[in-house]
Amino acid sequence: MYGLNLFDYGARHYDAAIGRWMNMDPLSEGYNNISPYAYCGNNPVNFIDPDGRREWPVNPTYNGYGRRHENNFGAARPNGRTHKGVDINHTGGGNTDKGAPIIATHDGAITRVVTIGGGDKDGGGNRVQITSSDGSVSSYYMHLDAVSDGIQTGTVVTEGQQIGTMGGSGKGKSDAYTSHLHYEIKIDGVKVDPATSSTNLIDPQQLITPLNGGTLPEVVVTGPKPVTVVPVPEIKPLPTQLPDKLKIQ
Repeated sequence: MYGLNLFDYGARHYDAAIGRWMNMDPLSEGYNNISPYAYCGNNPVNFIDPDGRREWPVNPTYNGYGRRHENNFGAARPNGRTHKGVDINHTGGGNTDKGAPIIATHDGAITRVVTIGGGDKDGGGNRVQITSSDGSVSSYYMHLDAVSDGIQTGTVVTEGQQIGTMGGSGKGKSDAYTSHLHYEIKIDGVKVDPATSSTNLIDPQQLITPLNGGTLPEVVVTGPKPVTVVPVPEIKPLPTQLPDKLKIQ
């Protein structure tokens, strides 16, 4: 339009003539180490991001190390159990990513907060659960080093909001495990594999508000408030002739 010849990618516009993005990423505040005008973490060969939404609960890098996941959903666990999520950390190894921000991957409300400070000795350690407003999608973030201030049951959070920091808490201890995040997604009550590839995860937000085919929420329209009629004094017409005392002599 108007001779601009920009490509519309939804969240941003691209000028092919100069090879530049013309709009800031809508979630750039969560990626301080990357230019706000970069696309897909500055890695468009491996990623697509038409709307600026977040699929990973951690930033692309921390302390100079890139993010990764174990792809261990369904792996065998003791007592015949299976692993119900994926373990996420950064490539530095050890506890180099302890304290990395943990980010909500979708809008919703906090439906569970458990901390070892409250006496909990479960293997999940400090953990937070977020559930969408319609109850169809929930995500679980475990082994946190700390839960962010203000994050408690009933708190409303938005996609991209920090809810805690990465750690290795569990079994009543703050350092039961090497630093990592156990991340789960549940859809319609069923736990699913969050990973779609070695570099991509499910974007829960798109399950809540799909880009295409979504429906608008019902709007309740209430009747107008009664209008109070205020009487206005009668306005008399001006005289056609001025009194003699006002005439110019």
